[in-house]
Amino acid sequence: YMGENIRNILTFVMDDLITTFAGVLTNEKLSPELLPYEDELVSDFIGLTQQQERVIREAMEGNEDSLTITILRMDLERANYCLRTYLRTRLIKIELFAQHLLSEESTLMSPAERQFAQKLVTVQQNHFLRSFVAALPETHRTVDKPEMSSSQTLIPYP
Repeated sequence: YMGENIRNILTFVMDDLITTFAGVLTNEKLSPELLPYEDELVSDFIGLTQQQERVIREAMEGNEDSLTITILRMDLERANYCLRTYLRTRLIKIELFAQHLLSEESTLMSPAERQFAQKLVTVQQNHFLRSFVAALPETHRTVDKPEMSSSQTLIPYP
């Protein structure tokens, strides 16, 4: 069971981090392009939510006031909501622009996001090949040709 002071400090740090993260989330949601992945902030955020979960477990074991536990849970849910929304927003952009993002050597994506984009492009290409591309004439089977300008390519980009 953690003392009242430690729990107050954790709540203060959590509120401060949520405020910072909310700004990053707002920027990501409002930007038409994928912004650089906030690796350090996301790691800190995940660590803090795990610590908050431990505090809640210890408060429940210590027969803490149910109102206090409810407030701690609501704070944790608010933090998890921000994190899920940030990651979901990024995945939506990656799904829309996967081929474009992979064609550039960018540091915008995390390693897990890059792996997701590569698998997505592979699955899409295989699906397109099996469903209709194989029926097209040989000259029309690629989505992007090196000699095409960016305005002629069929690859969407922000």
